[in-house]
Parts: sequence; C-alpha cells; structure tokens
Amino acid sequence: MSEFSQATSISRINTLHPRLISSAMDIYRECVAEKIPIHITCGYRSPQEQETIYKYGRTIPGPILTTNRPSYSAHNYKLALDFCFFVDGQMKTWYDVQGTDYWKWMWMKTVKKWRAAGWESGFFWDYNWEPGHVQNLLDKTIGEWQIDTK
Repeated sequence: MSEFSQATSISRINTLHPRLISSAMDIYRECVAEKIPIHITCGYRSPQEQETIYKYGRTIPGPILTTNRPSYSAHNYKLALDFCFFVDGQMKTWYDVQGTDYWKWMWMKTVKKWRAAGWESGFFWDYNWEPGHVQNLLDKTIGEWQIDTK
C-alpha cells in the first residue's frame, strides 16, 4: 500500500465524529498490520456533496450511487466510512474481488473487524446493500441526528 493511500485514508478517518476517530483508526491500523490493503474512500460528506452523489443515475448520467438524499446519510453526520481495497495500484470494490476467494475472505475479515468494534456494516443490509460501507450511529437513529443538528 502506498504512503499516499495511507495518508489519504487517515485524513478521511479524521473527518469522523470525535467519538469515532479512535475506534476507526484502531481498526484501520489493525488491517494495515495484517496486510489487509484497506483504503478509506469517503468519510464525512457535506449535504452538497450528498446531493451531487444522489443525482447520479437520476439527473446525472450513470449508475445510482446512493438512495440517500442529504440529511439521510450517516456520512452527513460524520458517522460513516466507505472503504475498498488498494491492490496493485488500483482501488478494488467488493464487485472487483468476486473472482478471487482470497480477496472475498479478506473483505469478510475486514467487515468482521468493524462489526466486532460496534460498527454496523452495509454488507449485511437487505435494503440498499453497501458492502464497503460501515457506520456507527452512536446509539441514535438518523432521525435523532436530524433533530439534534437543527
């Protein structure tokens, strides 16, 4: 994994809610120490960024990237991270590693680390399945976060 990738990942972890940074950093460092090539692709997203992402597959050509409008994503409250693997100089999502049992096993190992630390994984969602998404709502719902930030 390149230093740039690690610096970028750490920078994105640091965009989280202060109560989550330590936990996320511990999981990230554990993955790196175990040679799991995790790369954090997104942490906090502003409402404007969320609106742009929401437009993909709707008013912007391309696939739908999210079902969440601004204020309905854990990213908007600094409570979520998205990750992929960084292999051979390229970012690899869950869909990219499907042909290789080793990488699927490494992905599940990574997801289990997040879950063991109290994070929820989009890998296990029935609706809006997001295999590279983890979040920790700090014992609240998104609705409660919406109310608390008004």
